[in-house]
Amino acid sequence: MKRLAGTFFLLIGLGWPTLASDPGQRFSWEDVSIDVRGLRAERFLEPLEASLCGFSGIPEDPPPDVRCVRLFPSQPVDAGGAIYFVARAGTDRLRLVSEIWRTRRDGVTERIAHLIGRDVEGGTRDVGGFGNVYVDLAGGQLYVALHSNCVASENATCAYEPAVSIFRITGFDTLRDALGAVTDHGKRQRKP
Repeated sequence: MKRLAGTFFLLIGLGWPTLASDPGQRFSWEDVSIDVRGLRAERFLEPLEASLCGFSGIPEDPPPDVRCVRLFPSQPVDAGGAIYFVARAGTDRLRLVSEIWRTRRDGVTERIAHLIGRDVEGGTRDVGGFGNVYVDLAGGQLYVALHSNCVASENATCAYEPAVSIFRITGFDTLRDALGAVTDHGKRQRKP
């Protein structure tokens, strides 16, 4: 019986999302739940308030920061040939789960990370979502824009302004790994 109870609490502990930031604060890379063993999230660029991403109205002017770019250059394919994309699950706009998915070369699609919005006392809600993704083939990393916003009910006030940060997910095969896995006969061998 002790063994069964221990296993039960271990499974609950592994499956329960842990949040690094308290409700009523912006989401950070530490709030992202990673769903694939061997991958992990890391900080890259701290939050930048969305109001600081103003444009001068001249189309040739570059944005002041990469966090302000609405569309990264497109590189959603990793060194192993998997394609990455962002999706949202749920029907209520404020209760959505933001997700990062990949479809591997063998046709299997799997969720690799997710972020769940949260209610805050006093009538506000922290809403987060993944934006653009960019794969670093050489380094085996996935860079992700993380949008964080507060939505207030009628009589509530938000404690922070909307912001965008960028985090990275590490632990993917690098280009060197992928090239080293090819034999003389052109067949790819998977890493153990």
